[in-house]
Amino acid sequence: MPRPSSRERLLDAAAEVLLTDGAESLTLEAVAKRAGVSKGGLFYHFPTKQAMVAAMVDRLTSAFDAALAGAGSEPGTSCAPTSRRRSPRTTPPRPPTG
Repeated sequence: MPRPSSRERLLDAAAEVLLTDGAESLTLEAVAKRAGVSKGGLFYHFPTKQAMVAAMVDRLTSAFDAALAGAGSEPGTSCAPTSRRRSPRTTPPRPPTG
């Protein structure tokens, strides 16, 4: 299996931060740290947080579209999940501070 591109590794790291620490923790610094790259390396691919989030949405939408196309006329029969992912929020929401 080919090694994922730096951009894909950054998107994977962003998803990990989002899923494990919550949306409030999704910062460019946290993603760079999780991916093991400098913030400059992250800025090369995503100049803003909005650009990174847009790329995450695009990747998710593309995967969903591919799954729908693979389902053909019998949705749910030909695109069984290959792995289980945790839901985005597996713990109760944190109470507001302040």
